[in-house]
Amino acid sequence: MKQFFLYFFILIWVHFTIGKHIWTIDKVQAEVVSDSHKENKRKCFVSGADTSPCVLGGQETLTLRFNVKRASKQMRPHQAMLLVGYPEKELENAHIISVNTRGEATLTLVKSFAQHLGSINANFCSFQKHKNIPLQLLFEDSPLLLTIVIGSFDTADPLLYTLGRLQIVDIDAKFDPPEPPLRYGPLPEIEHIFSPEQKSSSKILVIIFSIAILSVFGQLCKAVSLSAHFSFI
Repeated sequence: MKQFFLYFFILIWVHFTIGKHIWTIDKVQAEVVSDSHKENKRKCFVSGADTSPCVLGGQETLTLRFNVKRASKQMRPHQAMLLVGYPEKELENAHIISVNTRGEATLTLVKSFAQHLGSINANFCSFQKHKNIPLQLLFEDSPLLLTIVIGSFDTADPLLYTLGRLQIVDIDAKFDPPEPPLRYGPLPEIEHIFSPEQKSSSKILVIIFSIAILSVFGQLCKAVSLSAHFSFI
């Protein structure tokens, strides 16, 4: 009985202590490096600085680094991903972010036209390589929105962190804009006009027609009876 109450109070304590914690990130660093000039680096998404979109040209790499914390302690969440796309259009592509046990996250976005217009690589072996950015996202007119998503299976509040806008330029001319997918929707409304209700014949015509039929039927019966009478004689 004592053990039951002990476990009960432990569960309550864990619920109230963990439930108040939320996921946070800090020390966010984003750098764009040219493949041909490694020494040339430019920072993107600097807090309090220019809010213009980060430009990613041909043969350039965007490296993203940040620390993941929960209750001021760096740790690895159950889920960490980068959403790339247009949330207002419900058109986004998710890329898994690799986070080590110390809560250090690293993601490298490579836009190489020789490798099908973009692949994602990370520094940790647990990350799935060669994640392509859909062509539908690359040929849009407005910049892409980058959003970091951090979450776990417990009661800790998840994190949805807006990183900034990413403008992809210098798209190779050999890639044609993709055709929009086939979408099913309601067909145009069909208007059908029914024929007007037919008017019934007047009662006088019905009576006359009925009398004519009865008259003919009576004459026919009379003729049959007469023929039967003569044949009997």
